[in-house]
Amino acid sequence: MAKRICKSELSTLVASLLVLLSLAFHWPGLLFPSRYIFSPMDIVGRQVEFAGSPTFEPANRLLIDPILQFHPWDLWIQQELAAGRFPWWTSLSGAGAPFAANGQSRLFDPLHLAFLQLPLPWAWAAESFVRFIFAGIGVYLLARSLHLGPIARVFCPLAMNLTGYFTLWRLYPLVATGAIFPWLLWSMLRLN
Repeated sequence: MAKRICKSELSTLVASLLVLLSLAFHWPGLLFPSRYIFSPMDIVGRQVEFAGSPTFEPANRLLIDPILQFHPWDLWIQQELAAGRFPWWTSLSGAGAPFAANGQSRLFDPLHLAFLQLPLPWAWAAESFVRFIFAGIGVYLLARSLHLGPIARVFCPLAMNLTGYFTLWRLYPLVATGAIFPWLLWSMLRLN
């Protein structure tokens, strides 16, 4: 007769799988951040201003936002916070623009702010590594609250993290929202 898996054993299995899968995706950026930058940095190889060539073709031209927006913003946020100022407003965008009101700046994402205290580019890989696990645990808890079977509870967190949404847009602010969403649904079910 097959042994029935208890909740704690299944939770440990899912957490272990999430950590191993996240390590499989992120180990080069975590161990060798200066050689394997967790970002589509090959896009600058096309820019003549950066000693690139107009004939160079990056791996994915659609992923230009992290280079042109998110990474410069992260550097600027680090500078402002190090100077003791909260970056409410930026004078670096046009004639000036509200920075805190821009949802893509992720100024109010606690996980992002915590990792911005670390040196870049290592912080990007480390944040993505943790967010991968965080999102998977949220989906696991949601699947358990919905009384799904053990196979579904193992499959759901792995499947969500391997979707195109989570793999292609990993450096985009919308993945931060996607990672929190299962936790919000789970907490609403718990309150209900």
